Amino acid sequence: MLNLIFETWSVTIPERWNECTGQQLEKIGTLFTTDLGDMTEMELRLRILRIIGNRSGYWWRRCSSDAKYHFAQQVDWLFDKEQLLTENKFFRVPLNGRNLMQVFGPKDGLLNCTLAEFHEAEMAYRKLVDKVEGAMDELAAVLWREGKKFYKLEKDPDGDIRVPFNQNTVAWRARLFRRWPEGRKWAIARMYDGCRQQIMQQFPDVFGAPGGEGDVQQSFDGMFKLMRGLAADGKYGTFENIEKMNLYTALYELTLAMEEQEEQRHAMQMQETY
Repeated sequence: MLNLIFETWSVTIPERWNECTGQQLEKIGTLFTTDLGDMTEMELRLRILRIIGNRSGYWWRRCSSDAKYHFAQQVDWLFDKEQLLTENKFFRVPLNGRNLMQVFGPKDGLLNCTLAEFHEAEMAYRKLVDKVEGAMDELAAVLWREGKKFYKLEKDPDGDIRVPFNQNTVAWRARLFRRWPEGRKWAIARMYDGCRQQIMQQFPDVFGAPGGEGDVQQSFDGMFKLMRGLAADGKYGTFENIEKMNLYTALYELTLAMEEQEEQRHAMQMQETY
């Protein structure tokens, strides 16, 4: 957190996306999903500053214009594309606006996602980039699912409280998620975007170097490359077994396999040289 001081005025704000609370992210999302009209960047900064600052509306009304201007200059991270949101601030949320039934999201960084789940999320994300209606509902419905019955979250024996991913139930949840606040769905999409960028940076051999508009296609193609690579020698069982593999485990395995292939290719070239 960042403590800002100007003359007699002070305010504490997050200095990165991961330090924001779920409520703050939802309010920022509501702001970005509404028509901003002719709002200037400074006006937008001040609106967001009021959301993430730990002060009341009365305090902000009394705050001097010079102090507000000074504070607004300290939120550049909001517009920095390299600042990623990778922590899930909506781990447990009501399914349809009521507390009768709850759904649970993935762990930070998508650590407990499977290959099939990530692949399905990528297809929904692709629709989101193409501005297909309902894409945010579908993306959330892939990642947020009902919890397992009688699951002990403190022990977390499976590493995932959510029921196993089932593609056939995505459409049902997506219809219910239409009632979710748009700001929450924006924050979820922002979190997924940050996680996928982090994954692509961590495994460049699988997805290629990230950057530019080709990122979505690179990731989408990388998933097919990943699944085909793991299924090639039958070491990990059937294609269905591979789909159930943990995403990070599969990515590490394929990276090692690619490194071994490169070493073998280099050794063969050295033999041909001599």
